[in-house]
Amino acid sequence: MHLSDLNPEESGINNKNLIKVLHIDDEEDFLIITKEFVERLSNGEITITSISNPLEVVDKIETKTFDVIVCDYMMEELNGLDLLQKLKTQEYDIPFIIFTGRGREEVVIKALNLGADYYLRKGLDAKSQYAELVHQIRTVFRHKNAERDLRESEEKFSLFLNNVPAIAYLKDEKGRYTFFNDYLYDVYKVTPDQIIGKTASEFFGPEAGRIIEEEDEIVLKEGFWTSIGTRKIGDEECKSCKGTGKCHSCNGDSECYWCKGSGKCSKCSM
Repeated sequence: MHLSDLNPEESGINNKNLIKVLHIDDEEDFLIITKEFVERLSNGEITITSISNPLEVVDKIETKTFDVIVCDYMMEELNGLDLLQKLKTQEYDIPFIIFTGRGREEVVIKALNLGADYYLRKGLDAKSQYAELVHQIRTVFRHKNAERDLRESEEKFSLFLNNVPAIAYLKDEKGRYTFFNDYLYDVYKVTPDQIIGKTASEFFGPEAGRIIEEEDEIVLKEGFWTSIGTRKIGDEECKSCKGTGKCHSCNGDSECYWCKGSGKCSKCSM
């Protein structure tokens, strides 16, 4: 039996701060009580859709968007952990809270291992129990939004770097490359697995690696690095070729990463 007729959506349903929750429990009276307490304690920030048959969950989330799922553990048709595993297998990425009277430690551990975001036991006094549930719903909702915003920000940053007409890269605290933009792969005809996870010295060789690390230090210290015409830092000569104008890495090797076979310094012989 569906109880979704008990929860008409608020006029602010399109507000991005409104948290839409799907609650599954085979005790219909408990569904009604939970909806009443949670929506009142959250001052309308949380709206609950309630269903008593866990087998209908997939169809429900296919037709309506939910931000959080709250689910009982012991249900006749399908227990909460099996439902969680089913949703994960089908790649539904919705925060999942187990809300149940069963509190065995092995159930808690299994729930968290399967990807549940939180495990809350029934049985506290009603106000404390639902205040905690409201808090956890808000917490997992905000955490999920923060993850999504970070992922979108990283995607935009990656898109920006991949459209810069120059080599751009990121390193971890040990100096290993964690990202290179498409420009490097196009110019040097390498693949990510050839360079990601390596230091400059490991990939470009000791001498070139030393120069790159020096340049990184300049960027970290000064906040920028400039290469225009003859490369100089203040009044110093080009650190790459030491004024010779020759490639620091080879003797005209056609496969040289730096000079592409010209034998000229890639930093100051432009």
